[in-house]
Amino acid sequence: MMRYLLLLAATATLACAQITGPDVKVYKTVGTTNLTAHIFRPAASAATARPAIVLFHGGGWVAGSPDWVYDAAKRYAGYGAIAVAAEYRLADEKTITPLDAIGDARDIIRWMRRNAAALGIQPDRIAAHGVSSGGHLAASLATFDDHVSDQPSAIPNAMVLISPALSLAHDGWFQKILLGRATAADVSPDEHVRQGSTTLSNFCWRRRHAYARRWDHALLRPHERTRWTLRNPRLPRSRPPVHAQTRQPGIRL
Repeated sequence: MMRYLLLLAATATLACAQITGPDVKVYKTVGTTNLTAHIFRPAASAATARPAIVLFHGGGWVAGSPDWVYDAAKRYAGYGAIAVAAEYRLADEKTITPLDAIGDARDIIRWMRRNAAALGIQPDRIAAHGVSSGGHLAASLATFDDHVSDQPSAIPNAMVLISPALSLAHDGWFQKILLGRATAADVSPDEHVRQGSTTLSNFCWRRRHAYARRWDHALLRPHERTRWTLRNPRLPRSRPPVHAQTRQPGIRL
């Protein structure tokens, strides 16, 4: 057992040694506030651009910071992706609401696509990872269109949602921090999807070592896909594939 633990620790140390970051860059300025992107890269240089993933931390829309998802970002970078931990505005129950955070989430995706060449990423292979309220932000990118004719799309090509806040229509806390700028149902992802089948990208994290050498294919062209026909689908057919981590019985991750 001790030898196994030492091997595990050595493997983790080696993986961390093979990535660089965080390289912190400003992606947006609001008033006097700079919002930053915390970028982790594989240390090995690549002849071609890499797929990317942007990570949104949780915290109930009012707490948290990019370093909350550093470990996950390092893991993705270890698989060969450019991983970006996002800073977004936190609701303050005065002037800032989750609507501002959604706007920030859109802007960091657009910033990544506009600067794809400089960042070394493939603009058409950007995924979004979200935990809890961060999962709400990621899902909102795919659910609520905000098309701007002279701007890149803010819709991610795939999503990894971990315990995401998707059904918020009757959430009193969420309604409170919206400060009357919208109803909770207005920005509840599961209230704004079309009927149809949804593709769930069914990644088994216990077997992630099997995907380590070809992480980009596993993320955006998963080896295992299951088509689920849902009465109340979380995402329409035309939206990105999503991996939702859940404890529901009958769903094997």
